[in-house]
Amino acid sequence: DLLVNDPEYQQTAGARQQPVLNGHLSVERDLLSFYRPLVTALALESALIVPVMVRGKTLGELILGSQKTEFFNEYDLQIVAAAAKYKRIVQQGSQGRSSPAVQQAFQKIKE
Repeated sequence: DLLVNDPEYQQTAGARQQPVLNGHLSVERDLLSFYRPLVTALALESALIVPVMVRGKTLGELILGSQKTEFFNEYDLQIVAAAAKYKRIVQQGSQGRSSPAVQQAFQKIKE
């Protein structure tokens, strides 16, 4: 877990509220230590990281990965970013269809 008061959090896609597209993770020197265990465990070479936001607040990140270099492109980024913004994803959290953690996060944003 990465807490919002952790200095590294400020460099994440969620904190910056900007998506990240990387096609050469094995040679990425600036890869945050928060992402490194996932990248290493799954032998990822490409990743698309999109913040999931509601009302200007970040709920988390949607991460897609591939073991192939340059697997994702700008079009993929646009599609995933649109999906992350899709209102029904958030509405499901408010209707009790998702995990308790997502429901709690949604409830905090509504307050």
